[in-house]
Amino acid sequence: MVNTVVCKEEGCIGNRFKISVQRLKIILICIECGGFEKYNKEMNSNVPTICRSCGEEIFKVSKDARKGEMYFECEDCGKKFTFTLVK
Repeated sequence: MVNTVVCKEEGCIGNRFKISVQRLKIILICIECGGFEKYNKEMNSNVPTICRSCGEEIFKVSKDARKGEMYFECEDCGKKFTFTLVK
């Protein structure tokens, strides 16, 4: 089941994020409140911090815990990227 990632800061319901990667671990930065969520699992490949198609920096993020995948959809052009979490 695929779930949309929503900001976990109290009072925020943002679902659009800038992406940062530090030491192969992904950090989602909410564009609504600036709060962040860090994923402690490594990704299997390079995660986009900007869209490879249009250069936009803002993504909607969803994840499928069963498959161990995260999906990033560019807010501007709609291009989707899929990445697998390393177990």
